[in-house]
Amino acid sequence: MMEIERAPLRLGSIGIAGDGIGEYTREGHRTVFVPRSGIERLVVRHGFTCERPIASLVGAVMCLGGAGIVFWKMILSLGGDHLPLRLRILVWIFIPAAVGLMFLWTLVGRGRYLRVDTTRGSRKLLLRGAVDREALRELLGRAQSRFGYEVDLSSPDEV
Repeated sequence: MMEIERAPLRLGSIGIAGDGIGEYTREGHRTVFVPRSGIERLVVRHGFTCERPIASLVGAVMCLGGAGIVFWKMILSLGGDHLPLRLRILVWIFIPAAVGLMFLWTLVGRGRYLRVDTTRGSRKLLLRGAVDREALRELLGRAQSRFGYEVDLSSPDEV
């Protein structure tokens, strides 16, 4: 009976245990972990899921801007027969452009997330696969009663 009480709670990509809260991949690998000692409150929200929007914006601007500048310079120098060189340059344009688009996609992504307020700020853990509001409410209620987390239970009804 004591083992059941200590077992971590899982819903979708979120796992809540006595030692902290984690976000997991589909394969079960933990990607983010917030230790219990720093957690002040748990709140479910819906909105932009990017945790560091300024860094994503800077990364997108740098990558897309760099790719655009190289592409523009390549267009301006279209004279001559340097096809192998141009193909290599196109590959080097594609890579930062793809990375810049991934930064941009991360920046504008919206969805439901668990905001974990800590002593040092807040973290956003994505709730992938946790679409049932009642199951989410039950998970947070059990986390509050079993592990003592302070939970804002009114938020799942609003999202």
